[in-house]
Amino acid sequence: CLTAEDIYNIYSDGVSGITARNIPQAALALISITLNDACEDVEKHHELKPSSAQVWGYGIGFVTLVCVISNVGGLLAPFMEKAFFQKLLTFLVAMAVGTLAATGLLVLLPEAFDIMSCEELADDYLWKAATAMAGIYIFYMSERILKIIFYKPKVTIDSYSCLKLPLASENEHSHSHLPANIESEIQSGNRSVSTVAWMVLIGDALHNFVDGLSIGAAFTENIFTGVSVSIAVVCEELPHELGDVAILLHSGLSMKRALLYNFLAAVICYIGLIIGILLGENTSANRWIFAIAGGLFLYVSLVDMLPELNHTADEFQRQNSNPWKIMALQSFGLIVGFAIILIVAFYAGQIVIE
Repeated sequence: CLTAEDIYNIYSDGVSGITARNIPQAALALISITLNDACEDVEKHHELKPSSAQVWGYGIGFVTLVCVISNVGGLLAPFMEKAFFQKLLTFLVAMAVGTLAATGLLVLLPEAFDIMSCEELADDYLWKAATAMAGIYIFYMSERILKIIFYKPKVTIDSYSCLKLPLASENEHSHSHLPANIESEIQSGNRSVSTVAWMVLIGDALHNFVDGLSIGAAFTENIFTGVSVSIAVVCEELPHELGDVAILLHSGLSMKRALLYNFLAAVICYIGLIIGILLGENTSANRWIFAIAGGLFLYVSLVDMLPELNHTADEFQRQNSNPWKIMALQSFGLIVGFAIILIVAFYAGQIVIE
């Protein structure tokens, strides 16, 4: 969006101002910016910026919700070996994939490039990004359908040993997955509580720090960007934290210690929130934070969690569960997660929060 001063500088000779030769071009430029809605869109974009009180209030509220979720595993611990819990977890992971990938494509990356400040560009980008998400969904579902149709059970020593592993451990968010040697050590009964616990908790703390950083920077931009990022983090944290609690319990920790350590790792999210807000309010670093967070969200959802969904569906099929029901469950989770962020992204500009 050019201002009158910008036009003057462009068509001025630097000495006597705008020359007679350049007056027609300068006049056309002035008429163009008068008729164009771009400047109005930029002004509206700035009006959407929340106050400092709103930034801190919403940020602390959502981060507190993330910390509360860290202890949900304690409530569901008695059901972790049940079949319905395993299916619930695969639905939650699918929903997390949808929300994370959608937030990365529809919210964080366009904010990083400042696309959302122009209404025409924003609408065009959102529709094309939504089409990209639809492509991801269609190709994943096509892969599942082909695997179900052409599946041939093979009973081997390796596959038999896989059947003996608790399925819940396969469904955990891969941030909580352990290297194969550690897993085998736990399975064999030679438990190293400190090693397993520290690996899970340090990884969880770093992940929560980045989540807090993303939430803080997002709320300094506008409330709806913050809400979109927060929804994605909450949807991802629920299966993630359930997986963390399951591994900590499996490593030999008591329920109280597992919940305490998991909560302390979640509290790191507050530190990330504070740094994200301070950087977003006092510098232009929020654009770079959005770019980093967008890459992280896409990596976690598409490289980390989507293959895990695929592997989990294969495990269910090997255990003679109805593969079509599992595929429908995962499909519903992906659609719900994607739809939540899509609705927020499309209608954010039409809602005003006083």
